[in-house]
Amino acid sequence: MKKMWLIGDSIRIGYQPFVQSGMDGIAAVAGPEDNCRFSKYTLWYVDIWLNEFGRPDLIHWNNGMWDVYRHEGDNSPFESLDGYIANMRQIYEKLEKYGVPIIYATTTPVKPDHPNCRNELIDQYNDAIVEMLRSEGVAINDLNAVIRTKMNDYISEDGMHLTEEGSKACSQAVTDIAKAYFKAGRTD
Repeated sequence: MKKMWLIGDSIRIGYQPFVQSGMDGIAAVAGPEDNCRFSKYTLWYVDIWLNEFGRPDLIHWNNGMWDVYRHEGDNSPFESLDGYIANMRQIYEKLEKYGVPIIYATTTPVKPDHPNCRNELIDQYNDAIVEMLRSEGVAINDLNAVIRTKMNDYISEDGMHLTEEGSKACSQAVTDIAKAYFKAGRTD
């Protein structure tokens, strides 16, 4: 059976069980038990996680929400845009060594009144990473656009995490793109 690996933060943790169900019989879906958090954290651990899981046939990946987060009293995001792009390039280079397709998922939006994250910054980071990864031939799964269609239904009361309905919407987008890759034989 094919193997699909999901990398991402708590948003990924929320949709992963639904992706596993949607890919049943097509691919074994796994991801780190750990929240992959911010890009430097993922950069530190990605080799360890991949060694535990083994060579996948497809990788679906996101980092971003933690990077744009502004802690109480901070005027700057946790990771600068330049630092984020540098970290993400290094993660990409590690993932690329496996020689399998990589799909990048955009960072999902937050509710407009979220005190520590702003959609303008999420969009700026998404635009920059999408430009970099597209230039490398990486497919983009625009989960940001999926969630924006019904933000009030898809984003929970904390203004950031997804409701079950939001997790299911993301999982459908992830499952659809993964099935298309497997059906087209782009994972051989």
